Parts: sequence; C-alpha cells; structure tokens
Amino acid sequence: FIALHSINATYSNEQNWPEILIQATLFASNKNIEMACIIEKNDSLISFTEKLGTPLNAPVSKELLELITTSVYYKQHNYIVINQDGKILSINDSWEKNSLDIWLTKDLQEQEEWIQDGIFFTTKTDSLLFRHNPISRTYTLINKGKISTDITAQFLLTQLMQHIETIQKPHNP
Repeated sequence: FIALHSINATYSNEQNWPEILIQATLFASNKNIEMACIIEKNDSLISFTEKLGTPLNAPVSKELLELITTSVYYKQHNYIVINQDGKILSINDSWEKNSLDIWLTKDLQEQEEWIQDGIFFTTKTDSLLFRHNPISRTYTLINKGKISTDITAQFLLTQLMQHIETIQKPHNP
C-alpha cells in the first residue's frame, strides 16, 4: 500500500514578466495581431470592467500569451488585464462605462473611444494601459490620464518596470 502525498504547485513569480509581455506583443505583430493590456496596480479594476471578459488568473508566460492571441476567441479591440505581480486576470475585457461624455473636453471627444476610456480610467485608478500597433510596431501608453504615442518597446518596458516597482518597494513608516 502506497499513500498519496499532496503535491503543491509552486508558483514562480517571474520578475521579468513585463519583458515577456512586450515580446509577446512583438510576436503578435508578426501575425498582424493587435494587443491591448491594462496593468492593474493597487486599485482593483473589478468594478470598472464589464465582467464580460474571460477570467483567467494565470501567470504571464510566452506560451500562454501566444495561445491567447492566436485563438479565434481573442478579441483584439478588448483588453488583457494583468496585475502588478504578472498574473493575467482576464482576457477580452472592456471598461464598464456609464456616461463619460460629460467630463470630456472637446479635443478629447475627437480621440478614439479607447483613448477616451483610457484617460478617464487611468485618472480614476492607478492602472495603466497600452495598445500595440502591429503595423508600426509602436505603442500608445496611457498612464495617469496622459497619453504617450508612437513609443518604442524599450520605452514601454521602462515605464512598465517603473509602474510595478513603485508598489513592490517595501514601505518604511
């Protein structure tokens, strides 16, 4: 008689998940696939997203991102939501909107809807979002209500690292 032992899966929190994510966007661009991601920081986005996306709760990995973006179920106009620890929380997610037009300035009303949403929600939360353009192989980043367009993968990686490092540093009272 042999007793079974409990096997606990070990979760390796990859510190280089932002690099893996950027590499996945470049891989997707080779297939002309656009990627858009929301990086959740301290503020939970559950009340801000539509809950129509598919919950995942899995660590970022090259293989998983490739599987997601090449799936027929992947919706390029929606978001992949990732937390600051590098866990993919959901895919095909979108913002829960009531009436954003009230606060939009005239010049902002002329922007694409995803930019309007991004500015609004990154102003209200500590999240950031980016969208990758597979044709130009550049990114648009929205962080703290500010837009950076046509940025490189290296610049985005620097911004992502700064974003997640601010919460990973120990706080001394």
